[in-house]
Formats: sequence, C-alpha cells, structure tokens
Amino acid sequence: MEIANAARRAIVFGETIKVVWPAKVVGIADGDTVTVLNENKEQVRVRLAVIDTPESRQEFGQKSKEALGAILEGRDVVVLETGKDRYQRSLGFLELLPTEHEDRMVANAEMIRQGFAWHYKTYSGDLELHELELEARAAKRGLWSDSQTPVAPWLWRKQQKAK
Repeated sequence: MEIANAARRAIVFGETIKVVWPAKVVGIADGDTVTVLNENKEQVRVRLAVIDTPESRQEFGQKSKEALGAILEGRDVVVLETGKDRYQRSLGFLELLPTEHEDRMVANAEMIRQGFAWHYKTYSGDLELHELELEARAAKRGLWSDSQTPVAPWLWRKQQKAK
C-alpha cells in the first residue's frame, strides 16, 4: 500500500521519478550516499538527489554522515529513483515510511532541514528545499553552527583538484 502511494507521485521536489522500489539501508558511505538492499537482496549504491554534503575529509563530513545514519536508523525506506549519476549509482530520494513514533519524511530534505546538506541548486530549483536551507542557516543548525561560513563541497572538490 505504501509503495503504491509512493508510485503515484510522478514528481518529488521538481524531479521526475522513474522507478520506485522498497529497500533496506545496509551502509552509509557519507552524508549523501548509501548502500541498500533491493527486493532481490542485491546491493545498490544510491546517491541522494538534489543535495550535496561535505566530503569525508572535509569539515563536517563525519557529522553529516552521522546525521544521515541517525535519520535512517531503524526505518524502512522506499527509493524514488530519478536516474543514474555519472558513476552509475542510482540517483534519487529516500522516502522513510512512517512508524508508530515517526512521520513519513524524505531523507534528502531532512538532511537540508537539519543543516547537514546544501540544496544542490545546480541540479534543482525547488523552492521548498531552498527555503529549508535558508531556515537551517538562520537557525545555525548543523554545519551552519560554525562561526565561519562552511565551504560548499563542490568548491572544496575543485580546490582539491587544483592542489
């Protein structure tokens, strides 16, 4: 029933959903990449769409990974796949199904709301996600709690290549 409800949504945060499938999270690589088991018990790498989080070696990289782990802990998920990225990872949203104590949520948006991810505006013009980031910044949540402005991951990666 829950998967059928998810399948009826053709668009999430302005992105077209191509495939919807239930999964179990079995690993977290960083704040925006997880490994899941699909219905066939195959491991699939999923890159969370329209967000970017600090790289593992970057400041707040570990905290971002831990935040995603806390969001996903003990929750059943549905992958709302939008396609593949350049590394052939599934690209999409992780929808967390409701539990007795937790409402339904989308992990991608929750990472922005908690202040551990940037809304990746290069790939999304969604106003709701933009507002979530502005609210997190104003409230100084997560990576915005530091007195210094954090370096966006795409800029940090560019700096590392230049070294």
